[in-house]
Amino acid sequence: MLLRKVVSVIPPLLAILASSSSHVQVAASPIVVGAEEEEGHHQRSLRGLGALIDPKTILHKTPPEPALATDAEACCVPCTSPVDVCCLKCSDVSPYREHDLLMASMEGLTTHLMDKHAGQHDFLKNRSWEGNSHIGNRPLQATYYYDWIRSLDNVRHVCEIGLNGGHSAVIFLASLAGREDVKLTMFDLMMWQYSPTAAEYVNALYPGKMQVFPGNSRHEVPKWAAANPNDKCDVFSVDGGHRYFEAYADIINAAKATKKGGVILLDDMTRGGNTRKAFDDAVDQGVLENPHCVENVAQKVGYVNRVDESNARQSVLSWCMATVKDGNIEKPYEK
Repeated sequence: MLLRKVVSVIPPLLAILASSSSHVQVAASPIVVGAEEEEGHHQRSLRGLGALIDPKTILHKTPPEPALATDAEACCVPCTSPVDVCCLKCSDVSPYREHDLLMASMEGLTTHLMDKHAGQHDFLKNRSWEGNSHIGNRPLQATYYYDWIRSLDNVRHVCEIGLNGGHSAVIFLASLAGREDVKLTMFDLMMWQYSPTAAEYVNALYPGKMQVFPGNSRHEVPKWAAANPNDKCDVFSVDGGHRYFEAYADIINAAKATKKGGVILLDDMTRGGNTRKAFDDAVDQGVLENPHCVENVAQKVGYVNRVDESNARQSVLSWCMATVKDGNIEKPYEK
């Protein structure tokens, strides 16, 4: 009963905060913490993300000038690829209190899953989920996804491969709060015992907004796309298998299920890795275009709680986005 009361109040709060924070009046240099943020929160703020990216991966010809967030050109998150391009403007970055509420809601989800499924998996012994990490304990990536989706005015339908613990589902639905006729179409193997519990939690937060299609995404996505030719995705997040053929198949099938001009979003984009090679090949083959990446972002993941970074493991994050150039692929990839 208490859980239901807590989760029922989070979406309205996020919607209210989102509607009141379209322009944030704070300094917007990537290394400056906003006026509402304390210095100790620097690790968890998008306004400090630029300082956490390996400087060797940002090859700007000239350093960005400090500006106000109301300046449409002020950049809070520079792309590492291509260079001299902004991946997220400061005018699109939400205030810290909104980000903190988002992260708190996902921490509640993490705690709920750990309590209900204690002893089923070794990585559930502490909140870092080492070996099966999730975006709910990566504040910089999570809040980037949230603000990036919010900055896309025409997005109503998000699709995703990879439910896992449901954390990214919370991010996507929270980012769409306040818009009409929004939905999340989810594809997942449902291999973890906690995934159905996660789906129940998400549906408690956002009733009727998420539909889950269980099974192998290499089969389920093409099947869904064929049955719903007039209901294509605006944004498709691909976070499934990490072997090359799995990632490549998911990207190709996701592109077919997405509107032309829609966006594919991918995690685990470390250069030289299987998933990054699959992404680069899809771009080279003309399936995707206009790739943008944020790479080598240092992030600490606390073992005890979400604010204590003294007892934490270090992770390095990279993610990419690209536009669907040719979604009319003759045959989906099903191998």
